[in-house]
Amino acid sequence: MLNRAFAINLTCAVIALAAAGCTGTAATETPTPSVAAPPPVRTTYDIPADLTALILPTTGVESRGSQGLDLFAQTIGYTATRTCARSARVPMPEIAPPMLTRFLDLPDLQLLRAHGLSTDTPADTTASTAPKGSAAAAAQDRCVTEGGAAAQRFRALYASLQGQWWRDITALRDRPPVAQAFHSFSRCLRDHQLKAHTESDFFALADASPHDLALARIYATCMVPVESARDPLRKELRTSFVARHGSEINTIRNSLVPGIRQSERTHGIRIAFPTS
Repeated sequence: MLNRAFAINLTCAVIALAAAGCTGTAATETPTPSVAAPPPVRTTYDIPADLTALILPTTGVESRGSQGLDLFAQTIGYTATRTCARSARVPMPEIAPPMLTRFLDLPDLQLLRAHGLSTDTPADTTASTAPKGSAAAAAQDRCVTEGGAAAQRFRALYASLQGQWWRDITALRDRPPVAQAFHSFSRCLRDHQLKAHTESDFFALADASPHDLALARIYATCMVPVESARDPLRKELRTSFVARHGSEINTIRNSLVPGIRQSERTHGIRIAFPTS
């Protein structure tokens, strides 16, 4: 599954890292000359009622559930690493902070239009790398391993089945209606005078440009034909996928919410999902 990580104006309360030393917003965006900076992403603490759609999204809006779930897993790992470092009395290791992951094969065009593609992520000013070979460095390595293991224990509740779903979603790119729609996407980029032919070209251009929000809106406009082609295929695919994996889905339905609540209590965090 193709994806990109975005740190997009989530408040510290949302990602529950008040202890990480962040204040205000978890990410800020420098406004372009012609477009004002977007507002923070709104969130909810309510877990979506449809757990099937949470794990197996078919639309960009449904993917917000998966984004929140992935962010929560990252936050578990980050918080567990910090707790370990404090216990060992060593600085927090320099690791990436939690951030939303947007799925390129399931783009949320509404959020892209409103909030852009990416923003700068502030560094944790308390983090530092201990000298190589020192006892502190060994402790930091152990804490990173513990944090990763904590995140993986949570992901084990759903990640295997969801990984199969992402692979099936990605394969839709090869379907003739979708491939044809991507030709329209390329023409649209050219019509907007962008020197890009493919999605990879576009994101290479976006990564080097300060005009993030304006480019995000062009991308969302140009992706409409692609999403129109993929949407019915994804819904059809989910129907057959659920029929093949009914037992596994029922297991996830019974274990996921208790697993979320247990992780919230263990790590002192809360799950949150982007809404708009």
